[in-house]
Amino acid sequence: MLYLPVLIVLLVIVVTALCAFVIRLEIRIRSLTRGANGANLESVIQRLAKEHDQIAVEQKRIAHTADAQRALIADTVRGVSVVRFNALSGDTSGKQSFATAIVSERGDGIVISSLHAREHARVYAKSVQNFSSEFELTGEEKQAIVEARKRLTASK
Repeated sequence: MLYLPVLIVLLVIVVTALCAFVIRLEIRIRSLTRGANGANLESVIQRLAKEHDQIAVEQKRIAHTADAQRALIADTVRGVSVVRFNALSGDTSGKQSFATAIVSERGDGIVISSLHAREHARVYAKSVQNFSSEFELTGEEKQAIVEARKRLTASK
């Protein structure tokens, strides 16, 4: 029985400490749910969810636009190469002849060759599809296509 008053005092201290702890927690919860500008936590979460949805829609739109741009770029001229050479072995023309390849990322385009001699010059154009042509290509024309293709892969 002597311990009963001591036990009651200890219980009162514990209960008081617990009440203080609960009051502090209540204050912190209210400040959290009230927010910095008086908005409660639920409205902040709803606003953030709406913003997230808007960002997701915008991200899909940007991805769609990027895919369309990639498709357009694949059809544009991206690889150009010029190979200069002497058309005639005994000619001293200083490599005035040339073969120029102009191709897209898909390998579609054109090869233009110009053969220069002292008395005349001839120009030839050959279509290119998938980095090859239905027309017979000279070594210089093939080299121009290969170099244009290398420039395509180097720019990626």
